[in-house]
Amino acid sequence: MSLESSVEDAFNVRDYIMDNVFDDNRPFDIVDTAIISLFNSIASKAEAISILNKNKKISEIGLILRPFLEQYLYLEFILEKNTNKRAQAYFYNQRYGSLKKYKSYIKNAKDGKTKKEIEEKLNNTFYAKSLSGRKTIEEDFEYFKEKYINTFPDPSKSKQRKNWFNVELNGIYKFTDLVEYLGEEDLYWGLYNPMTYDTHGLSAPSDIYIEKKNDQTFVNVGSIDSKSTHVLVQSLLNKIILNVLKYYGLLNNKKLQGIILKIKINANSRVNGK
Repeated sequence: MSLESSVEDAFNVRDYIMDNVFDDNRPFDIVDTAIISLFNSIASKAEAISILNKNKKISEIGLILRPFLEQYLYLEFILEKNTNKRAQAYFYNQRYGSLKKYKSYIKNAKDGKTKKEIEEKLNNTFYAKSLSGRKTIEEDFEYFKEKYINTFPDPSKSKQRKNWFNVELNGIYKFTDLVEYLGEEDLYWGLYNPMTYDTHGLSAPSDIYIEKKNDQTFVNVGSIDSKSTHVLVQSLLNKIILNVLKYYGLLNNKKLQGIILKIKINANSRVNGK
């Protein structure tokens, strides 16, 4: 079972959920938006890693691997327990954060004419067609800001709501706290943390190494162990597929048993070293 096959399974699971789970009695809501959007993004990043690996573009994998791991941990946390509260906090935080950045861009844009045109186009097109009733980016920003803040038990303390995953005020204040809570320290220190260099463009010198063969010198590029990365990404993707299926009560669904059986066989083969 290849990573490419697991990616295909993930997209099939996504499509099955979208086509069969939701109806008038079970409408698609913001909790589902958070879960499905994260799941889709994780699968898409796994697909990109598979394509890069297949085309031997190993040095670029680190740029995708780090956000892949972040989103994997986010979805693992959301699905672990208190899913509604955690998913809502994630969703509102993402909308609030993106609107905040967009407002900042409009405010600080040096070209006043372009800034005005962008703001007017946004307000007169997107919000004019929106069913929310909000008519401007400012109204949208204030709406999601209030929604995000009020997901916390004590919304008056801004320090406590710095990160959405502290929504339960359970001592998880920073990303390393989240990693420790989920018991994923090996994943963090062994892979996520070293990827900092790739993310910030500092890894180029370390990606180059010199090798001598038959009295000739060769300069090689690429420091990531593509085989190990391939196996790890596939394992994490398979695990999150099962977690999503479990959340939606689909682990015993007959139409999905082929996918579930493949994942279990693959997991067993890893344990047995095959």
